[in-house]
Amino acid sequence: LVRPPRLAVGQEERGRESITSSADPGESGHVDFRYGGNAVIACADGHVEAQGAEAMRDMQRWANRAESEDYGLSPQ
Repeated sequence: LVRPPRLAVGQEERGRESITSSADPGESGHVDFRYGGNAVIACADGHVEAQGAEAMRDMQRWANRAESEDYGLSPQ
């Protein structure tokens, strides 16, 4: 199960200090940065990209409604 860096507003970002190519993937939401410090990701349109930890922290990659990199869900 791949998990985003954060889910809710105010939630501490998961694995902020521990995301490296040698870290346990469970510490980074099961995204493994094993390719020269990058993770290879498959996108919905079929293309693939190599992205570093900083790019993967951007919540705009994880949530369609995200308007900023530190977006989080808030109670309705």
